[in-house]
Amino acid sequence: MYEYLGITGAALFFATMISNHFLPPPKPVMVGVDLGTTYSCVGVFQPGSGEVHILRDDAGKQTIPSIVGYPNQHTVYTGHTAERQIKTNPHRTIYDAKRFIGKNFTQEQLDELQELYSFKLTSVNNQPSFYIKFDNGEERNLRPEDIGAEILRELKKTAEDRVDTSINMGVMSVPADFNWDQRNYTAKAGQLAGLKIKRIISEPTAAAMAYGLHKKDDASYIMVVDIGGGTSDVSILFTNGPMFATVALAGNNRLGGQDFNEVLYNYLLDRAQSDFNVDQGHLTDYDHQILRETCEEIKLKLSVDEVMIVDITLQQSTRPIHIVITVTRQMFEDINKHLFDKVLEPIKATLEYAELRTSDISDIVLVGGSTRIPRIRQLITKYFDGKELNTSIDPELAVCTGVALQAGIESHSWPLQVAALEVNSGVKKISL
Repeated sequence: MYEYLGITGAALFFATMISNHFLPPPKPVMVGVDLGTTYSCVGVFQPGSGEVHILRDDAGKQTIPSIVGYPNQHTVYTGHTAERQIKTNPHRTIYDAKRFIGKNFTQEQLDELQELYSFKLTSVNNQPSFYIKFDNGEERNLRPEDIGAEILRELKKTAEDRVDTSINMGVMSVPADFNWDQRNYTAKAGQLAGLKIKRIISEPTAAAMAYGLHKKDDASYIMVVDIGGGTSDVSILFTNGPMFATVALAGNNRLGGQDFNEVLYNYLLDRAQSDFNVDQGHLTDYDHQILRETCEEIKLKLSVDEVMIVDITLQQSTRPIHIVITVTRQMFEDINKHLFDKVLEPIKATLEYAELRTSDISDIVLVGGSTRIPRIRQLITKYFDGKELNTSIDPELAVCTGVALQAGIESHSWPLQVAALEVNSGVKKISL
């Protein structure tokens, strides 16, 4: 062994063995962050063991809503706390900031989008901002990167609390179609949060790395299907070892878990009115919040079980009323059929653009919480003639897992791995 390694190599080998067995593992110095449109999370690569940990916040959650609320000029709520007060503070609670980061908008363009948001959109020097006004008359124009920074501060705090050390470096992921401006403003959000962003990689590449597809011996085509809270994106990557090139991109910016929830929400309202004589005009903001939270519970429950019994009390402005409604998975699939029918559209579009057949795809990686829905998995599996999907990693955590792995590589953590090399192929996204 000494002849093979040399004296220096042998010393390094035995030093590593001793440190792994007798010394406490070194602490991570860099985080991996998935700053999502709907949910965000943070992870670390553990030097020595090579394990990736997606960190839990004080509430035990591995993801937080990408929402920031300003109840007054002195207080900022982030994540779950911000989500809980969105109904009582709609005009000063910001969400979907990632859709605006690094883009230019005229006021006319923002006016067309305004009906989708409860907070006010304004254009300042042709750049989007979110206008809020406090009860004392103070006004603020917040940029998308300001909102991203608040979310990143919360994730940074979670990481520092969990690993018990200060962290000021990170790797972040962005959608594959983000241009240089969008990437730079994403990095700026990190800087505002006290994180020096060492690298930005695309979300499909991160997801592929999470499954170790960068270690494959042969060149291949990989499809990444990402259906999150608000968007559906499909990417085809050509990979040869650690080299990744995007060869096709397609997506629907208004198709995701929120849309399935909205259909459920209207269904519950109709059932409450027809079966329990609920007057929708008398429902309070609290009632609507309860209904929307229930819709999320139904969607998650029916991804595992066939039936869920909804048992809630609506306060109404006149008198409380107790309702019990049975919702089945088949019922959920039926009322959302028009949305499920759209799931395959970006898959077909990418294959057509890349001039590939379904049999040319070696691996299919699922990303985003909505890909847990059984109907979506059935549709994709059937379209690919029964091909097995990569689902062993929680799809909501797959991107963050890959980004945290890349953070470990960037910080030269042991065991050493080869970094991903992304080739800019200049492919334009097909919008559906």
